Amino acid sequence: MDTVYNQEKISLPFKDIIVADARFDQTKLGGIYNKMILGMLTTTKRDVVFPDSLKNYLPYIIKSFSTLSDTSSKNLYILVKKFRVAENFMTSIQGTLNNYFTLNISASFYAIQNDQYKKLFSIEDVFLHDIDIESDVKLSLQYNKNQRASILKNILYKLMAYKDWNNEPKGPLFSTVDVETAIQKRFMLPVYTQQAVTGLYKTFLEFKNASPSVTSAIIIYKNGKVQNVVDQNHYEIRLNDYWGLSDGTKNYLIFRNELTELIPCGKSFRLLSYRTKDELSGRATVKEVSSKDFFTTLFGEGKVREYFDLDMDTGEIFMEEIFGKSSFKNIDNKRLK
Repeated sequence: MDTVYNQEKISLPFKDIIVADARFDQTKLGGIYNKMILGMLTTTKRDVVFPDSLKNYLPYIIKSFSTLSDTSSKNLYILVKKFRVAENFMTSIQGTLNNYFTLNISASFYAIQNDQYKKLFSIEDVFLHDIDIESDVKLSLQYNKNQRASILKNILYKLMAYKDWNNEPKGPLFSTVDVETAIQKRFMLPVYTQQAVTGLYKTFLEFKNASPSVTSAIIIYKNGKVQNVVDQNHYEIRLNDYWGLSDGTKNYLIFRNELTELIPCGKSFRLLSYRTKDELSGRATVKEVSSKDFFTTLFGEGKVREYFDLDMDTGEIFMEEIFGKSSFKNIDNKRLK
């Protein structure tokens, strides 16, 4: 990653920067598209990774646009729960393509001194950086120069530049043991530590706790795959009324009218679903996705298989690459299922 930065450096009153990676999925940073060819977006999304781990590379990026204090007795500690980048392409009224790069971040900042952690502030937001593209040629050049790194650095710079780092922190105090115990507890969810229970999950919370509310259901298989689910009287159960199910070995999510397997990915899960023709061209809207007509397009032209990731904090599916800053909180979830 190019770490050359032209803006004025931020002065941080800390001797060093320490990052603790508390993300559920530490295998990647999100998803981007391979490249633009003659102004056309390739439909293959690929996972994004840093050249090094997040805990090593994030301090490296921050230090590239900041100065530290050799005489300080404090360190800056950043506890990262979410750090996900994505891209979203939209067609403007004028017919040009706009590129939106997003950073979905949830992190807490602490000052460490004498083994005491003083909380400075927390951030939980989606930051969006847009680039207006005037021509297909400029669009191609933009990506050939690997501008994603500069965009990410710009977002992080703005995130940190407007904080008053010299004020004495007034937040609560924590010990090293407190912080380490909290991180360990975060990853000790029953869905990871207990044997899966066969049954239907009404909610995401039931899934996290490996505690399905319906355990009397009978799962019917065909060619090794779940065909349908029936009750003890052999009446078919309407799966759209549930969040997901487990057959005791695998977990499934009811997503976009389909029973989709949840694939373990770090301490999280991902699933293989669809992007539609309108989503691929940047013309999909929240209203369109929440309408019944949306599902009919899944079986038409422009349907592309693609991986999506489950947010283990909220139970939502990460979709920034389709809707930019908006999320499933603004969409009719039941209709999407």
